Amino acid sequence: MAGDSQNDLNKIKNRGRCVPAPVSAWAIALLLLLGCRSSWLPERSLEDVASSSEAVALADLSSDELGSRDPIEVSRTACSRAEKLRADLDPRCTAHYLAANRLAWKTVNHASLADDAQRNLAAELYHESLRGLIESAQQFGQIDPIHGIRLTTDDGEVTIPIVYDGFAWKPEDFNCWIPVDEYQDEHLPHQHRRSGWGVPLVVLRQRDQQERFMIPQLPFAATAMLRNLPVDGDRESDEATPNQVLEVFNPLVHSELAKDDGGETPLAADLSAPIAWLNNNTPHLNYEGFMHPDRLHRSGQLIMLEPYQPGKIPLVFVHGLASDPLTWIGLINELRTADGVNSRYQIWLFGYPTGRPFLRSAADLRRECSEAIASFTKTTADPALHRSVIIGHSMGGLLTKLQVAPSGTSLWKSFAKRPIESLQADPQMHEYLSELFFFEPSPFVERAIFIGTPHGGSPIADEWIGQFASLLVSRSHDFSDEYDAFLARNREAITPFYSKHIPTSVHMLEPEDPTLQAMRQLPLAPHIRLHSVIGNGHKMLIGGPADGVVPVVSARHHGADSERIVATTHRRLQSHPDTVEEVLRILQLHLDEPAENSATQPQLAEGLTQSAIR
Repeated sequence: MAGDSQNDLNKIKNRGRCVPAPVSAWAIALLLLLGCRSSWLPERSLEDVASSSEAVALADLSSDELGSRDPIEVSRTACSRAEKLRADLDPRCTAHYLAANRLAWKTVNHASLADDAQRNLAAELYHESLRGLIESAQQFGQIDPIHGIRLTTDDGEVTIPIVYDGFAWKPEDFNCWIPVDEYQDEHLPHQHRRSGWGVPLVVLRQRDQQERFMIPQLPFAATAMLRNLPVDGDRESDEATPNQVLEVFNPLVHSELAKDDGGETPLAADLSAPIAWLNNNTPHLNYEGFMHPDRLHRSGQLIMLEPYQPGKIPLVFVHGLASDPLTWIGLINELRTADGVNSRYQIWLFGYPTGRPFLRSAADLRRECSEAIASFTKTTADPALHRSVIIGHSMGGLLTKLQVAPSGTSLWKSFAKRPIESLQADPQMHEYLSELFFFEPSPFVERAIFIGTPHGGSPIADEWIGQFASLLVSRSHDFSDEYDAFLARNREAITPFYSKHIPTSVHMLEPEDPTLQAMRQLPLAPHIRLHSVIGNGHKMLIGGPADGVVPVVSARHHGADSERIVATTHRRLQSHPDTVEEVLRILQLHLDEPAENSATQPQLAEGLTQSAIR
């Protein structure tokens, strides 16, 4: 598993220098000048280190005991020795990385060191050796996320304890540790990084069999820092028990490290790397879900990017036609670096096969959210769950509309000429149709954001390209045979649009589709706040100003609390900087406005602003 995950990271170019990209030489110099007071030992001749026990013991020596040895050269030699051992697949390499790291750390923090260049070199060696230690410990199965990193030296086992800070995850969730290097992802125009101390990581978490709302491998950001533990004055140093601890920080929560003198120093971070890993190592189901909706294992799935956290408001993203949840990575990459988003919101994604009728997918979304909330509130009430914000792009906005409006009878009348009770249908078909056409607003949603949503349909669905796309959709999706049998008994009672077969999602986006027209007239639930983001960067021959797919007139919704016009195309609308700015504004507004039951709500967070992390 570890080897496969390491190979996966190569897709975001994780095989460069050992020094993390954010920790450049000038950045290290700045950090040291800002307060990492250190000392330097005069340059002396080098004595090689051969065994792992000698390397660990040497790292424990004081500056006087080092005698003629130059600690930086010894650290460099230990690191080189570790690299050779690792190339030979020798697990003893990890102990040599540890020795190199301890010497580098001791040198950086020595009080009499005055040479900035040497301090910078020691700091660089510290990060190089820490990165190597983590990589080799992962490679040779030496990381036990609960008990620590277990090393074997000539004098016995050494265990470096691990302490976690700021995570909603449990220690056993840290299943694979991958140091971050340079990477490129065209879907992430901004790579949000911080220079500072520590090695940025992508940690992979394996899903448990019984978990419903997690994907098989979920990446998240972490930053590792190896520091000395306070030593009891009555206890002598034991070379088999290093006085160090590996501290692992959540960089979404922590941006500074506490220093011994009471000050702080920047903590390194790469907040975009997990999103890039997800985009490059998760199957894209956009076309599969469109053309073969029946092949997906689940009809619709809610996906969480973190464990459920009481008090945080769900922010639910719903993608559009011929797309999948990964369409949101650009927007999520920006939102997660905004002050306050991570402390007050938890991100949920909804994925579904887009080729089938969106009424079915909207019903799945209602079911998934309802069952998720029911599972989270078994033991305690959480008012934040009933303040959810749902964001839909393109056809995903139509699914969103069906979460915030009551169906009444108008949707059914777009489908049938007689009441459902009068039709000849077996219990299963009756339940299926009832779930699609009769529902109440989802009680957990308070606010909705439509992004490029075709409330009035899209002219493209009527054109040859739309008709051709509809032909590509497999007709074998759910209830096809049952629906044909239902039509044979009730064809005269069904409206023409539905009287031949189950329509595809493309058919239902035609401007004259009766269900789409009925949906546009559905009243919103009284407590819902509604916002529209509309693109006008590509004029269409039919429909006037548009984003190239959805005309502005179709994207407008009566009664919206706000409307933002963005000069871009449909494909780029959900991640455009103006859209990011508008979504941040709305999320802050949501925190500022009182909830339906404001007395039970937690204290509001500070303002949401995009951080200066770029």
